[in-house]
Amino acid sequence: MKKITYLVTKIVVSLAFAFSLLLLLTSSINMKSNNRLYAKQLITNVANDAGFGNLSSLFASSGLEDEMLSYLPKKSEVSITPLEVYNLSSTYKKQGKFSSKDLKLPSKTSGEKFISKYITVGINAGLKRNNEDVKNALNLYQLVYYALLLCFAISIILVLLGKRFAGITAVLSSAGMLVGLLFASEKATTILDEILYSGMKVTISPNFLTAVIVVVIASIVWEVVCHNYRKTQR
Repeated sequence: MKKITYLVTKIVVSLAFAFSLLLLLTSSINMKSNNRLYAKQLITNVANDAGFGNLSSLFASSGLEDEMLSYLPKKSEVSITPLEVYNLSSTYKKQGKFSSKDLKLPSKTSGEKFISKYITVGINAGLKRNNEDVKNALNLYQLVYYALLLCFAISIILVLLGKRFAGITAVLSSAGMLVGLLFASEKATTILDEILYSGMKVTISPNFLTAVIVVVIASIVWEVVCHNYRKTQR
């Protein structure tokens, strides 16, 4: 009976690790944008860059600006997963830029197309100004991505081989990814604030935390079952 429990636990824990990895790769990273604030700032910036700052003020005071902005969707939210970020990093390394489609920006209405176009232009301009740093960051991301896959593969293999403490690499890598994403989301919000405007915020899904919890619980269960099973074999 204990052997059956041991074998069933081995399979369940391996599946739990695989499920956690799937959550880490497919949970969403969200970017929320206040379209009207962004468009308003965009109009001001374009007017100032062209030397028509007074025209921008006149446009606003006449009510034409508010009327135009009322046709835009108030807010947009774009979601992307770590797997899609990996694909994006490969795209950027090949093409040196992103399209609105690459960034999954909304384009159902003409207003959304307008906003998405200028978000894309702004992001590409910001990336181009920091091209070397961006490439280094993308290379680092891809290394971390491969390391995550490797760590989970090692944990699953060690569980199937019946090794104690098999979950250590999965726990450390998943927790590290969660901390890294929290830091990266704050950094991304700051960068978007600098290169676009302050009405954008990057957040991560609670599923990332769920993935870490699943790994920790599965690792503890495996350690207890494995330890008790070995005691019966002595």
